[in-house]
Amino acid sequence: MNSEYVGLSRDEKIFAQKNMLKSQLDFLSSLKRLQSYRKLREEEFKLKIDLKTKIGMLMEDLRKLEKILPEVEDMESGGKEKKESLEHEIEEIRRELAKLI
Repeated sequence: MNSEYVGLSRDEKIFAQKNMLKSQLDFLSSLKRLQSYRKLREEEFKLKIDLKTKIGMLMEDLRKLEKILPEVEDMESGGKEKKESLEHEIEEIRRELAKLI
């Protein structure tokens, strides 16, 4: 195999060296960003796992709490019945007052 050499002027040599150094710098910067991205993704996965674990524990605590606490009537239906009974009592008291007057 024969080697051939090409003569470069000083300006061409400097231009090529600058381009090579810029390419190396860009490559290293990209590599640094990629490493940072991977580190952040790893941290994100750890945080997601922790969050999922804590949510699971919270759900379990809520289920235990529901078992411990007594059941409560629906406020809307109970409130209507109480309101109707109060109105009924008010009417009865008014009738009794009317009889006395």
